[in-house]
Amino acid sequence: MPDVMLKEVSPLASVSAFIADVIRIAEEGGFTLTQVAGFGKAFEKDLAAVIGKLPAKVGVAQVNDFCTVMRVAPQQFWCVGTAALPELPEMCLATQLSSARCR
Repeated sequence: MPDVMLKEVSPLASVSAFIADVIRIAEEGGFTLTQVAGFGKAFEKDLAAVIGKLPAKVGVAQVNDFCTVMRVAPQQFWCVGTAALPELPEMCLATQLSSARCR
């Protein structure tokens, strides 16, 4: 079986921005987006120990030193920053969404 190397390439890499009178669509880089989920208050306590204060309500964002954290569901958070998250506790389920386009 031949060796196969899959290269992560944005589907927009060879496409220029779409610009119209009222809208501009282009890919924006330079950030990371990670979804972190878990179960129970222990998960939230462990996550907060690593990334800082967590927002109390869905739809609220919390700006911390390391990243901005948004609660998107009762026990799900989006973390947006300029660098990847540090190693998270074992009970945290992290999914990188920075390149979350269909492939």
